[in-house]
Parts: sequence; structure tokens; C-alpha cells
Amino acid sequence: MSGVPEFSRGVAPDPLAFTPARAANLDRLDRNISAISIPLARILGQARFTGIMAASPANIGAGGDLVYAGGDFIYAFQGNPTNAFWRYSISLNTWLTMAVAPAVIGSGGDLVYAGGDFVYAFQGGTNAFWRYSISLNTWLTMAAAPAVIGWGGDLVYAGGDFIYAFAGNATEAFWRYSISLNTWLTMAVAPAVIGSGGALVYAGGDFIYAFQGNPTNVFWRYSISLNTWLTMAASPAGIGHGGDLAYAGGDFIYAFAGGGTNAFWRYSISLNTWLTMAASPATIGAGGALVYAGGDFIYAFRGDTNAFWRAVFGNDPSWQPWM
Repeated sequence: MSGVPEFSRGVAPDPLAFTPARAANLDRLDRNISAISIPLARILGQARFTGIMAASPANIGAGGDLVYAGGDFIYAFQGNPTNAFWRYSISLNTWLTMAVAPAVIGSGGDLVYAGGDFVYAFQGGTNAFWRYSISLNTWLTMAAAPAVIGWGGDLVYAGGDFIYAFAGNATEAFWRYSISLNTWLTMAVAPAVIGSGGALVYAGGDFIYAFQGNPTNVFWRYSISLNTWLTMAASPAGIGHGGDLAYAGGDFIYAFAGGGTNAFWRYSISLNTWLTMAASPATIGAGGALVYAGGDFIYAFRGDTNAFWRAVFGNDPSWQPWM
């Protein structure tokens, strides 16, 4: 992609159509507005392009992942398999190489931010579980997971003391990790085995939502208080490698189908329904990932390449939100 792509809404060109200069001005305005917590695209009910995101330093592969740690920074595993670990500056649109992970990342590698100074991680392909200190730029080995992590392994922070996890690897295993005790507890198993594209996302309150992957279109809700699973409305198509979920606040969860498609969807929590959004710029492969970074922005790895995108979303799904 080059320049600022045109919008396509099936109507005559807008005399106020976006240009690179107008996009840059809107970007500055959006940053000013975000200071008072009123994202511009939500005011307009639109999505828009504002530029091109810097490609990651190398191609992303299985185990590639993104995690937002607040402020200006997103952290990332390359996977593929390497031990590369990077930090992306949102304001500067630049990547920085950080302290490498303790070992190479494999299938099921994953990152989760649990607040404060720490990011937690699955290595993938083993039961290794690590903690990264943001302030010290160092890694620490924590209590190993109860079993080997494979395709579909995933981590999600649900507030308080607990991180929840899928083992993946064609198993139903679902665990809870206590941050304060550094211990794992086996929870109610998933309703079916988790495979490639398995994913977890916390949407606030009592519920964690999940893709089975493997590749199916099965979508579940887990009750933290009851330790039970409930089958929800199936996704519009099957989920494969690179499938992922991201909660953007309010009523909506966003999703990649992965599996070599460019499908991108929005799920309404209140209605238990799916809506097809503007497709991603290219097909999603191994290491595809989504992360919400506040305001109107979801960032994404395509996987299998160094492509890195930002989606600017609003209320009208006919607007093309990717850049």
C-alpha cells in the first residue's frame, strides 16, 4: 500500500475526500481529542485511513503475538521460530528490539499484560511460562504450565490476581494462573479440543469469550464465577491459524478468521450476533494477531510476513478501516 487509499461507499466522490495532508491533520486532531477521552472516529461514526504502519523488523510466524501494555507501547513476539521480542511506539510508528525471550518461540507462543510492570508469556511448543519486566527489560522463568502448549494456546488477563489460559495442542485444557502465588489451577475444560486459531478475550465483568479454532466456527462464553462454558452464536466461518479476538470496550469484540482468509468481523455482546466488517488488506496467516490499544485503534500482525496494520473503526461497517 502507498499513500492514503480512497474510501469506497458506492457514492460520488466527496469534495472533502481525504488526502494525506487532511489525514495528517485529522491524526493530530484525534490525538488532541483523545486527551479528553472522546475518540474522533466514534464522534463521526466513521472509520478512516491516516497513513501506513511501519512493518515489523522481520517476518512473523507461528507464535507471533501482540500485547498492549498501556501508554505508548505495544510489545510483540516474532515467533517463526526465533526469540525476538520487540516494542512498537504508537506515537513514533517505530519498532525497537528489546531483550530476547529466554528461548525460541513456537506454536502457541502468546503474550498477556497483567497491569503494572509485567507482561507474561507462553513460549509455545513447551510448558515454559515467563514474566517480562517492562522497567528492567528482563525475563524471569515462572512456574511451568501444567502441560505442553501448542497450536491454539492462549492467555488472557481477567483482572485481579488471575490469568486464564488455553493449552491448545488438540486438548480441552483450560487453566487459571495465580499471579501472587505463581501457581496453576485446572479449571472446567473447554467443551471441545482447541486447535489452530483458538483464542481467548476478556470482555469485562464475569465473562471470557473464546474461539475453538481447529478449524471450526464454534464460539463460547466462559463464566468466571460459575466456572462453566456456554456455546454462543457461531462465527460466520471457520477459524484457522492467525484467528484472534480483541475487545475494544463497550459492546463489541473484533475478530480475525485467519486460516488464509482476510475475514474481519465484529461481535455484539448484547445481541449475540456477528457482523462482517471491511476485510483486512491481505490474507491472515500463522502469527496473525489483533490488539486493542485504546481510542479507535486496533493493531494487527498479518502473519507469515512483516505486514503490520492499524484498523480505525467506527459505527459504519461499510467504511474501509484498514491501513
